[in-house]
Amino acid sequence: MTDIDPAVIRHYYEQTEYITDAEHHAVEEKPARLAVLRNFLRGHERLVLEIGCGSGVMGDIHPQYLGLDVSEEAVNLTRQRGYNATRWDCTQPFPLESESVDAVFSFNTIEHILDPVPLFTEIDRVLAPGGVVLIKASWNIARNGTPVWRRAINRIRRVMRRICRSMSGRTRTLVFNRIEPDYSKIGKDFDAVASVDHFLVFEWFRWRGYRLLNATQNPILRCFRVTDSLHDWLAVQKG
Repeated sequence: MTDIDPAVIRHYYEQTEYITDAEHHAVEEKPARLAVLRNFLRGHERLVLEIGCGSGVMGDIHPQYLGLDVSEEAVNLTRQRGYNATRWDCTQPFPLESESVDAVFSFNTIEHILDPVPLFTEIDRVLAPGGVVLIKASWNIARNGTPVWRRAINRIRRVMRRICRSMSGRTRTLVFNRIEPDYSKIGKDFDAVASVDHFLVFEWFRWRGYRLLNATQNPILRCFRVTDSLHDWLAVQKG
């Protein structure tokens, strides 16, 4: 994968067309998102953090909401809606104290970060004990044009890798594949730079003492079917 000019990335996410497209999808998916989030946020009264808040469509989810986004324009739009938001460079730590957050949630953001591992480390740092993490992403991205037979083979290989890593105890480390973005197009996942397996994300948190809230508890079965509900949301709680 070739190096990506940070200026190109900033320009892409500041485009009005991109922000409008992202807002359209967020509004469309909001009822389903609310149904899940409200269930898990019940009883959490401190700060609730959204990573990749866009224009702040989800800002009314909690009185102590804070949105983070790489786009200054998106942050300004969130503030215009009356919600707290801060511009955040995804290569930097969160502008928050350790264990100051009750819940972290994110939609379709993880796959757009070059290295998700520091992000998960920051989530772990700022989350208070008992806090919850809810992440919805495009897991295991396959580029458009990948033949159906190749996708089927990739799925089989993915399950076998999960089993091998699980049995050998190598799920402590999160690995992912870099993919080439296409910043000439606006739309779902053209700008994705990382293909992440949610099985390995679950395992990363599990090894750090988190409780899996919507994953099959049998480790071998989890290799075949990672989640038992919520349509591939990742939901974990800090011990």
